[in-house]
Amino acid sequence: MRQASGGGAGFQATLVPPLSEFRVLRVLNLEGCQGFSENSLKEISNLFQSKYLSLRRTWISNLPPQIGDLQTLETLEIRDTNIEELPGTITGLDQLRYILSGGYAWGKVKVQDGIGSMTSLSAISGLDICRSSATAVQELGNLKSLMELAINWIDFTSGNVKHQEAMITTLGKLARVTFNPLQSAVET
Repeated sequence: MRQASGGGAGFQATLVPPLSEFRVLRVLNLEGCQGFSENSLKEISNLFQSKYLSLRRTWISNLPPQIGDLQTLETLEIRDTNIEELPGTITGLDQLRYILSGGYAWGKVKVQDGIGSMTSLSAISGLDICRSSATAVQELGNLKSLMELAINWIDFTSGNVKHQEAMITTLGKLARVTFNPLQSAVET
């Protein structure tokens, strides 16, 4: 099997076989799978051929460090979850092109230090710049393939000068990126 979908809202996690049974799976879409939890992700490293992983609307709050074992992963869809921080191992995913987060509490995911090494990234959404280190914010400017950046910077008025300077530097480096501060905070 190369693709598996959760079936949308109302689909029960108890109906999903253990991830260890999906070794050659390339697409795993668990959007809306009720009851899917961190325990369900214990064997995620077995999905070593996966290119697409959607946990959207699953109410997951943490990704295991083993997500870094998914070396062929291109898309990580975590919108409408409770994830506020990606594990540091995410920065080792050289083929990752899309990190799609945000939703219920738009823009709450902390940017990881080392994100600047993820040169394949072309779209990132739902990041909270104010919760991230100034170094991580500045590293966003190193992402030469980045075409779309959707961030939360509502708390910039709190006076964190390092973050403000880092974001200005980053935006200067990413001058070709479309930036629309009036974009709706909730995307579908």
